[in-house]
Amino acid sequence: MGVDSSVDDFLDYLMEEEEGGYVDVPGDSGGCTKYGIVRRTLSRWRRKEVSCEDVKALTKGEARHIYTQWYYRDPKFDQIPATPRKLRNLLVDAAVQHGTGKADANQSCPATHWLQEAVGAHSDGIIGPHTLTAVQSADLEAAYRGVLSRRLEYYGGILSNHPDQAKFARGWMRRMRPFVEAV
Repeated sequence: MGVDSSVDDFLDYLMEEEEGGYVDVPGDSGGCTKYGIVRRTLSRWRRKEVSCEDVKALTKGEARHIYTQWYYRDPKFDQIPATPRKLRNLLVDAAVQHGTGKADANQSCPATHWLQEAVGAHSDGIIGPHTLTAVQSADLEAAYRGVLSRRLEYYGGILSNHPDQAKFARGWMRRMRPFVEAV
């Protein structure tokens, strides 16, 4: 398992190695979390308000369904070529950690923008025919490096704008290490 695995194997890696079990870290804007699924995400998924106890009871199976639907299929990362696998997995990991956007707030997934910028497509935050055509004609190794670079810059922006988040920087960099090593 790891960054160059199939998406299914990568989701296992993500839930077990990166996101882990239940946590409720003071200062983490996500609040209570299990397998990387925060309370507000689980509430939206279940279409009702949930408690931290509900988050604590979340199963891996339900978490996998959420990841597969909202962080892989909905942003259309499943339409990105499977080779190199690490590109798809970088996009999924970024969507999990940085969000897929909120349609009601007219925001989109940062990872989608990073991909579009890396392949020279119009950066509208939507993977559609134009983006897919640009991806198909792009050097995907260069696209991977471009997305990775933009994601690292994003962390820098977080730290510059929210110095109180510096306590999480070591974990973010540990999470990025396998993606950097895959270059």
